[in-house]
Amino acid sequence: MGRPPAALKKARDYLLRLIGSGAAMSPAGISAHAEHAGVAYMTMWKAVRELKAAGKLQGSYRISTTGRPPRIAPPRVLPHARLAERITQDLLAGEISRGAGLLSVKELTARYATSPATLRSIFADLAAQRLITPRGRHYTALVRPEKRRRSIVLIAYMQYFGTLTLPQIERDFLRACESVCMHAQATLIVMVARPVNGITVLTDTRGREQPLPAGKEIAGYIYLLQNPQAWDAHILRQALAARKPLAVLDNGGDNIPKGAPETGVPRVRVFNASAHGRTGVQAAAYLLSKGHRHAAYISPFHGDSWSQVRFAGAARVFEKTGAGSSIALYSLPYSMKDGHYWSDGMKHSNGQGLDRLFQRWRDRAPDSFHAEADTTSKNHFGYLVMAGEIAGAMRPLLDEAASSRRVTAWIMANDLAARIALRYCGGKGIEVPAIIGFDDEIESTELRITSYNFNFDAAASAMVNFIMHPESGYWQRRRVVEIEGRIVERMTA
Repeated sequence: MGRPPAALKKARDYLLRLIGSGAAMSPAGISAHAEHAGVAYMTMWKAVRELKAAGKLQGSYRISTTGRPPRIAPPRVLPHARLAERITQDLLAGEISRGAGLLSVKELTARYATSPATLRSIFADLAAQRLITPRGRHYTALVRPEKRRRSIVLIAYMQYFGTLTLPQIERDFLRACESVCMHAQATLIVMVARPVNGITVLTDTRGREQPLPAGKEIAGYIYLLQNPQAWDAHILRQALAARKPLAVLDNGGDNIPKGAPETGVPRVRVFNASAHGRTGVQAAAYLLSKGHRHAAYISPFHGDSWSQVRFAGAARVFEKTGAGSSIALYSLPYSMKDGHYWSDGMKHSNGQGLDRLFQRWRDRAPDSFHAEADTTSKNHFGYLVMAGEIAGAMRPLLDEAASSRRVTAWIMANDLAARIALRYCGGKGIEVPAIIGFDDEIESTELRITSYNFNFDAAASAMVNFIMHPESGYWQRRRVVEIEGRIVERMTA
């Protein structure tokens, strides 16, 4: 039985959109076009053949939409130093590893357009830097298990809406750290930094105050900064006094005070996975590759530097593309950290109304539920209040963005904003534009929202590798390490 006509029409419409967009597109193979359009290779081949016969496409193995036959340029051979840097970055991002090992030499030489001899030379340098480990004729990626089992201490500021709960993306990072430490045969010790009478103290996960571990069995420390309150110079000085490597994950982009002396210490490295400009750059490049020349960036959190950095990265790509491409900003100058949404949510629910409602529910619940209610349910209850207030604050922004006839794609500040935008379109009964968010939360999987994944697995691998092997030449050349993420494509884009 032949392919359904609907699939062929979908492939043809996709190609016509590319032709009509007028954007400068690099020639691409039929398989790449088929993957972007979501159709089979043969279906895309039939559509390409029809449009080539009509004179709208050119090329054989790589298809051009410009009306001119594409010139097939030979692969660009990078100088040895640049190639080594590229391979190292891909290694740390988890792009060239399969399981615990690296891709085959044949796959890697084809990927980087280099020779096996050059690749072996670079691998020898990476092995000397302890970024990879020889295993016979093969190599194991990243952390090499130590003969003597050691421990890594993760310090996390867990006060969030008054309870000991981490936000979702920080939970993802914690789980990634557990997995990497298990692979490295290291023990992960989690310490909680929490305020007590105006002073930040360290406790274990059960709330018992503990000193920072600093014995010979401690390999180093990971400091998770998800908001400015998490920065505590006293705790950092304790970690530095132990003379151990310290890896700081700056998850907000503005959590480290400018000129903080602790970050200039040779044993300290700052890692940034979610608040650098590449996030916005990749989102914008992805939308342009889909033919969206006019986009909107919508953020109710533009008081946070991570939102500003994402918009700046996206705007830079749209400006460089030319051909009349544009991106409009629809934002509120608030921050998720300043209590604005929480306080307004309580005000709009008649002051203490939610507290009284929660207390009535708690009074009726069995005694065994009380502890869980205090530590978990109220936290989720408060999150719903804040999400409702954010949805209300976003409505004027969404109204304005929806009124623009030429905007075909929305870049949302994060996945929470993307979910609100999806519900807004459903409630208004309007066609959903291409929507892309950031965080790649579990709800995005369920709602099929295209989202930017911050690649916390790669961040955890890089940080643990630094702690285990701080003498590596790679770490000696860097004080700040940006972890590149990836777009997870789903139905909304």
